[in-house]
Amino acid sequence: MPHPEQILYDWLFEEEANDPLAWQLSSRRLACAANSLAERSLRQWNLQRSWVPGRRMPWDVILTVHAPALMLYGFAVENILKALFIAQGQAATTKGRVSKNLITHDLLKLATRTSLPLTPRESEVLDRLSHFISAEGRYPVGILPDNPERKLIPHEEDPEIALAVIERADENLRKLTRALPPCDIAQLCRKSLSDE
Repeated sequence: MPHPEQILYDWLFEEEANDPLAWQLSSRRLACAANSLAERSLRQWNLQRSWVPGRRMPWDVILTVHAPALMLYGFAVENILKALFIAQGQAATTKGRVSKNLITHDLLKLATRTSLPLTPRESEVLDRLSHFISAEGRYPVGILPDNPERKLIPHEEDPEIALAVIERADENLRKLTRALPPCDIAQLCRKSLSDE
């Protein structure tokens, strides 16, 4: 017979994994952290850009702050898409484990599974964010050299596009199940420059 604590842990695992609200809350926490980092990287970038107008974001800013922010935006998108997937009636667990349909960081695959429509630009950004989740945002290199056709170099508008996808998936989630009330996800945890 399993230990009583193990029974509790197993029950909590099943409850949390199959609750779209838990995934939505996780998405918002990650978006909050990403917003904070992105705001810092943009402040740093704007300070540097004031020295040389028209200059692209330098790699030191991209790699030190912007890459981890993009990774967090990617994780936020991943969590809200998984919330939507579960709310559409898909099981999050099978035999005490996370379902194989959820074990992926491929945001395009998750968006397809949820039938969330994407523009070509959103698809490009989600592909890039998938890369930042699995490699660039947390490791110095991926498993293989980058493919230039994938357009993995980040763009300044990537966070804005990721947030738009999160907002739309969040809205769709509220149509399907109980969920957190709407909020301006783009403003979560942002600190105005005058607050410093």
